[in-house]
Amino acid sequence: MVAGLIADHSVYRHDFVASTVMDATMKVQMETGVPIIYGILTPQEFMSEGRAEFFKEHFIKKGQEAARSVLTTLDNERLLAGLLKQTG
Repeated sequence: MVAGLIADHSVYRHDFVASTVMDATMKVQMETGVPIIYGILTPQEFMSEGRAEFFKEHFIKKGQEAARSVLTTLDNERLLAGLLKQTG
């Protein structure tokens, strides 16, 4: 799993960094055949006053969603492996 935070400070670089991380992650998946759950957040106004609690809750929610995605992916891989054994 890839997880990260790239803060947007109204500078174009955060888009470039997020895109580069995603491209590299996809390349690793294609070269290894190993699925990778990608969870990079690029929040706007991250440093604004009063936003700490909002982002804390948001990041927890997104982490839980990513964890469920990992579990679903593992379940699907086991299911596919079983189907391949039956037909192979």
